[in-house]
Amino acid sequence: MTAGLGISSAMTDQPIDITHPLHNPFDAPKQKTSPVAWFVAIGFVLLIHGIIGYYLYTMRFTIKERIFEDEKLDTQL
Repeated sequence: MTAGLGISSAMTDQPIDITHPLHNPFDAPKQKTSPVAWFVAIGFVLLIHGIIGYYLYTMRFTIKERIFEDEKLDTQL
């Protein structure tokens, strides 16, 4: 028992250090992502954004023409 703190611990207890997590040899190894996968993903995202941007640009700035007819209609009352 430590003097004055009121905390008792066995000698087998190890202090937990959050800054340096323990390595468990039974854990599965961390998967490393391939740089090729990153380039493919970034290329795909840029392609999709480019397609959407082009679509919005053409829809916004395309003139929508209306054809009005000035012919008099035969109406009878």
